[in-house]
Amino acid sequence: MPAPTAQRSGPTSTPSVNPFATGTAAPLTPLSVPSFSANATNGGQPANIYLIGLTPAFVGLSQANIVVPDLAAGTYPIVLTINGVASIRRC
Repeated sequence: MPAPTAQRSGPTSTPSVNPFATGTAAPLTPLSVPSFSANATNGGQPANIYLIGLTPAFVGLSQANIVVPDLAAGTYPIVLTINGVASIRRC
């Protein structure tokens, strides 16, 4: 059985390794991945990020797809740290 995942989306001004015109939708290929470091935790445990970047076919929308670690049932904070700055969202 695949590991549970969480997806977080939000507005962005994310610098990308493959820039494209401002005000246009992010391309499907190549994916617009960030040019900075990122990591995640869920409930204080490391969570694998398998995709982070601009959402294809949308203008100014980023997403992070995170593999949820094995935790007991409940609500845990997801902390996504991007370029050294942490943000907490409840999931």
